Amino acid sequence: MRHLRIDNNLYREAYSFYLQAEAADWTNQYLFIPMFHYMMGKYGKPVNGQIHDEVIVSVPLEDAYEAASVMVMSAQQTREVPKGSGNYLCVPADVTVARNYGDKDAVEFTKLPGKGEFYSKLKDF
Repeated sequence: MRHLRIDNNLYREAYSFYLQAEAADWTNQYLFIPMFHYMMGKYGKPVNGQIHDEVIVSVPLEDAYEAASVMVMSAQQTREVPKGSGNYLCVPADVTVARNYGDKDAVEFTKLPGKGEFYSKLKDF
């Protein structure tokens, strides 16, 4: 917004975006809760944790693509926000695969590829 005067319209537009805190609410509703049920149903254990807009799960490597697919499908459904507004939102979801949280050799997918490409990028695991 360099070189723009902040008039009343620009001020209102800047403050009409959803607050950062809503990211955690959406993560709970559209990612944490569905993944909790997925993990309990498949493995009998809950998700490992949630950190603001991240959900962390531990699954065997051979199940990583299925778990990632469930996460992405749940998070990226287009939703009307707020209901009845005519404004639609699709929250993008990245997937990171690592042996431990915060590993430097983690593999990140900004867009989930096909299963073959997914596992070929994880061949060093």
